[in-house]
Amino acid sequence: MNIVIITGERAAGKTTFLRHYLRQGSFASTSVVGFYAVNSGRGYKIVHVKDSRFAQLCVRDDAAAGTLKINDFYFDEKVIMLGEQWLREGFQMDDPVFIVDEVGRFELDGRVWNNVLVDILHHGKGSLVLVVRKKFLNEVIKHYGMDNVRHQLKILEV
Repeated sequence: MNIVIITGERAAGKTTFLRHYLRQGSFASTSVVGFYAVNSGRGYKIVHVKDSRFAQLCVRDDAAAGTLKINDFYFDEKVIMLGEQWLREGFQMDDPVFIVDEVGRFELDGRVWNNVLVDILHHGKGSLVLVVRKKFLNEVIKHYGMDNVRHQLKILEV
């Protein structure tokens, strides 16, 4: 599996770079699955990479927004399952490109996208493109065993 990690500081333009990277058509011969995250003012939405469907993933300090509280955010567990579903579509494809925006502390603690990331890496087919804040980069690489595949790992710093 080829792995690309887009990294940089907070608000450095990682997601913007990812969206540009996707628009370039770098994956024209493959099937792209997954999502990117956008700030919705009070929290974050995930946006499907193919058709721009979106769903409110989490909201800061609003218990009505979800049942899973992590730090200051309340996550909608149905939207986490939706994001996983969008990613799992790639398991049926020959050469998928899995896109996961904003992998960090929650995943390192075994939450949010952790389980589906483990499954993608065990699946081993296609490519995985992650967006990771610079402060979590080395920890994410170690946590998911990517340090053993350095020759297949490309890090793009924004």
